[in-house]
Amino acid sequence: RHHRGALGQISFVNSIQGIRDCLFGDLTILKNNNARLQYQESTKHQTSFSYTYGDKYRGSRGCDQFHPLITCSVQTGPTIFYTTDHRWIASNALTIIGQYTHIHEDWFLGFQNDGLKDVQAINWVDTTYWDRGKSSGSYHTIRPQDDIRADGNYFASNKLGADHSVKFGFAVRRSPVESISTVGGGAVPRYRGQYPFV
Repeated sequence: RHHRGALGQISFVNSIQGIRDCLFGDLTILKNNNARLQYQESTKHQTSFSYTYGDKYRGSRGCDQFHPLITCSVQTGPTIFYTTDHRWIASNALTIIGQYTHIHEDWFLGFQNDGLKDVQAINWVDTTYWDRGKSSGSYHTIRPQDDIRADGNYFASNKLGADHSVKFGFAVRRSPVESISTVGGGAVPRYRGQYPFV
């Protein structure tokens, strides 16, 4: 809100920062970082390493007229990839590639502050209004993955009257999942009645 003074200057009743906080209270922040290193040991050997980081952060996911800030989620979910591979040209007929990848996923929909994990949220059934704590509880899932693989290609030219290509390899993957859900205060009281709109 603002008003215009006698000389035409505009003065704001609220601070610029206060206005920004009001208008941009639910920003989505995307963070992405990438890096790649490559090393040629010799004409037959080449090694590379890649790093990728990605995260999406929201400080007030799920807010609306029935869900004030204290009932909304803080969202974050960094995913990190580490990949290294080695290419070996054993001969003009045989090529082997080995690769290791680790993926770290850590997805979180949490409380506005840690103290709310001991507070029971309240739901007024008639108005669908929530208060005091997070309406959907907290959800945290960690999903690391490890992947090891090797692939080979052997090409035999003019053998038994024809050209032949043989592909071979293996892959091993490990992907455990740990998920934890927390309801604030261990329960959700539900009331009938018009509060808080009456």
